[in-house]
Amino acid sequence: MLGLDLIPNWRRGAAVLRTPIRALPHELDEYERGDFTRTRLLAWSVALWAASVSLFRPVEAVFFGIALFIIIYRLPASLRLVLSALRSPIAILMLVMLAITGLATIASPEPATWRDVLPKRLFLAPLLVLPVLPRWRLVLGGLAAGAVLQAIYSAIALELAGAFPAGDPPIPLDTANGASTTLVAGVVVGVSMALFVRASKSAVFLSAMAALCIFIVQTQSTMRAAVVGSIAGAAAVLACVSRRARVAGAALILIGAGVAAVGATRGGGMERTYESLNQFSSNRLEMWRLTAIAVADQPVFGHGRNEWRAEIDRARDTAAGGPAGSELIWTDRRVGYSHNTPLDVLYESGVVGLAALVAAFWMVVRRLWSVRGIEPLFPCLAGLLTAAIVVAQFDFVFQRAIPGALLMISCALAVAPSICRAMPSARAMSAR
Repeated sequence: MLGLDLIPNWRRGAAVLRTPIRALPHELDEYERGDFTRTRLLAWSVALWAASVSLFRPVEAVFFGIALFIIIYRLPASLRLVLSALRSPIAILMLVMLAITGLATIASPEPATWRDVLPKRLFLAPLLVLPVLPRWRLVLGGLAAGAVLQAIYSAIALELAGAFPAGDPPIPLDTANGASTTLVAGVVVGVSMALFVRASKSAVFLSAMAALCIFIVQTQSTMRAAVVGSIAGAAAVLACVSRRARVAGAALILIGAGVAAVGATRGGGMERTYESLNQFSSNRLEMWRLTAIAVADQPVFGHGRNEWRAEIDRARDTAAGGPAGSELIWTDRRVGYSHNTPLDVLYESGVVGLAALVAAFWMVVRRLWSVRGIEPLFPCLAGLLTAAIVVAQFDFVFQRAIPGALLMISCALAVAPSICRAMPSARAMSAR
């Protein structure tokens, strides 16, 4: 009881591990059959963790701990799942990137590099989602519920902030690191449910209104990248509807790009345009430029996780003629990355690490495309991955906890349809 019988059962667990490890669908089916009650409790714990991941950290940590306890309680069966999943090329490539980043971090001349060898805790999200892949509807529902709760909280916080313009608001707007990015999942899931879930008209209407309200609340925050990611994710979902929707979406993107290009080139030369775009992007262009210059020092295996701040500080003397406002890059000591995932991975892990990440993500996209007939999972995951790609151009999803967790959950769920097809008993589980 309460996990105290783990020690007497160590011999039985060792016997379980000695048997040959099979393919992941068979291991998942065995995991489900071995202890159906605890697997169902684990699925609900993961769903509640996903619902609270963007809210208060203590609440999220509690459900994270419950899910982790259940996984450890069934340690032999959980290890079989992990070992089976580690055989996949996607997992191998991700481990290669993590290993290269860790070695580069250890080799960094900065002090106390051992603290940053491993990524943040929420990067372990796939370990929670892996045992409950057949119950992907519940996990996505948890993400959507969390986005609705976050939108309600943000609306209240914004209203109170307007009532106290001179002082600090009674409650903070962002309750967790990257909380506004979680709203991207709510928009994408809401649009997917409104378009593809065969339900009553009231359910479709509520899904569409929830997505609209979440997006409106999101636009009131300072996270422009998340707003653009929501638009891109919703556009990807709409592209799954029909060919006309894809053509119309492509036309709108081309028109928007043309208008943006005309607006950027009016009123001055390239230097004036760079200054205005850099100011609008909160100095991101200048950080990208300085990071791209710093990549040349160690382009193959990278600099590691904790050297970016020192590298940018060393470049301060040579960047004296930067655009207006770029001094904030050095005064704001909280900034520890360039806010561009491909560029940050290139800086931390080098060309080898970035190549491993790109290859892994390409395999996820191919696996997802192979199950494009499954609705609403395929449109929803296509929207989530598209939004993640867009957000990754303006943020470092592997450094900030919440966006990284969203990306990892999306990648893990992308494997779920093919697994569910191969599992003998997973068709019933996926509907729960």
